[in-house]
Amino acid sequence: MSSFLYSIAGGLLSNLIMIILYKSFKESLSIWTISVCGAVFHNIGQLLIASLIVQDFRVYLYLPVLMVSGVITGYFIGVTTNYLYNHMKKVPLINGLKELD
Repeated sequence: MSSFLYSIAGGLLSNLIMIILYKSFKESLSIWTISVCGAVFHNIGQLLIASLIVQDFRVYLYLPVLMVSGVITGYFIGVTTNYLYNHMKKVPLINGLKELD
């Protein structure tokens, strides 16, 4: 059950942040920047639940390690998403659909 709580808290917080960033700053932020922010806030959400479960805020000492891994994985996923988005435009079925913007 605790794994579910960690995952759902991180997922909801990261999605909320990425939606806000995309809606507010889509002209000035790239998709990989939004992805990095989502990965960082996913880790923050997980640490928030961990600190509530163990009732100790010293779990935030692990935050620098998670920030480094969040930036690396967020960047990789953002670049991959951007690559796929640009190449999916060439697929006839996808090209005929309305854009998601």
